[in-house]
Formats: sequence, structure tokens, C-alpha cells
Amino acid sequence: MALGTKLHQATHVAIKKRAPALMAGLQKYNNVCATLATMYNDKWNIPLPKTLPTELRPLCDASELMEDVWISCLTEQVPRWLSDSTVQEGIQAMLKAEQCTEELQRLEVEAVNLSWWFGRELAAIELTLIRPTSAHIRVPLEQ
Repeated sequence: MALGTKLHQATHVAIKKRAPALMAGLQKYNNVCATLATMYNDKWNIPLPKTLPTELRPLCDASELMEDVWISCLTEQVPRWLSDSTVQEGIQAMLKAEQCTEELQRLEVEAVNLSWWFGRELAAIELTLIRPTSAHIRVPLEQ
């Protein structure tokens, strides 16, 4: 059995078990969003909540879940990060670039560690090859 398979299967079963309630909640939320959109008045100057995807994979990536927005009348303009989709995409792109930079740093550390480990292993093999007491394993090591 592959490592992590049991945990993966348990997670999959738990998600399947909770999916109907989650989907019902999403459907209710999306219906409320549609109702709010029909009742919306531009004078209120408040951002409307966006509907959420009803599939699990796109739902995990939905940035709307992380927005902390107070629903009250605004005296000034709605912030661009909240109303302008290009600004939202730009923020997501900046976050992705930061994640890539962090991952690059982790990979550089891993490459240094692998080089160090390989050097130690190579030195151990070379030391074994020059020792007279290890003549019995010299042939397999030289291949």
C-alpha cells in the first residue's frame, strides 16, 4: 500500500459524506446572492457578494472565501481591490510570485543539501576503493 493512501481514502470518504450538506449550503448562499443582486440599489454603495462555485476544486481556489468585507454604506469609493477584477488578479499574481520565490529558496537549499549528501557518498565510495581491506567489494563498486 502506498504511503498516505489510507489517509487519502479517509479524507475522500469524509468529503463525500459532507458533500450534500456543503452543496446545500452553497446553493442557499448563491440564491441569497442572486436575491441581493435583484434588490441592489446603486445609492447604497456597498459591494455585492459574489456567488461561489458549486464544485469542490474551484471552491478551494475561490478568493471570495477569504475576503473580509463589512457590509455597510461607504462614504467613499469602493476600494479597487474589492471591486476591480484586474486589481484582484494582480494581487493574486503578486502572491503567486512571492510563493514562487519562496519555493525557489526552498529548492536552492534542497539542491545544496543534495550536493553535500552526494559528495559525502562519493567520498565514502572513493575511500572504500582505495582501502586494501575492501578488495572483496571493489568490483561491484567500480561498475
